[in-house]
Amino acid sequence: MFRKTIFANDNASKTLRLLVVGPNLNVHTWKGYDINNYSFYTKSQDDKSTMQNSGVIVDAHLDHFSSELDNNSIRASMPYFGVIQEIWELYYGEFRVHVFKCQWVNGNVGVHQDKMGFTLVDLERVCYKDEPFFMVAQPRQVFYV
Repeated sequence: MFRKTIFANDNASKTLRLLVVGPNLNVHTWKGYDINNYSFYTKSQDDKSTMQNSGVIVDAHLDHFSSELDNNSIRASMPYFGVIQEIWELYYGEFRVHVFKCQWVNGNVGVHQDKMGFTLVDLERVCYKDEPFFMVAQPRQVFYV
């Protein structure tokens, strides 16, 4: 339905039309990616190195409402901690989109703050398996000890 709507609309941008068609099914993968003054690596690449560059944090911002009649939202932020498993380059014909595929930690039971203010992340508490991807420009890098 959405696809038909976009192609029926003469004012739809070329970029939107390419996105609706979808990417080429031949996906290039990478072991590393440099962006925003960070060098990110996949976990498998980290395992071969003395450096750790696969840890990420993404801050999600959401508007919360107390009910459907509420017009005053409360802006909330929640950090998501993860480890990069794969780096994909999606090709849409005229442009490329790079995404990280991550293994995410369950923020409700796998992330705590200790008395000293350090954030403790239990990488064994995996969650959000149905939404592993995010744009490469979104994360900050973290180091897991």
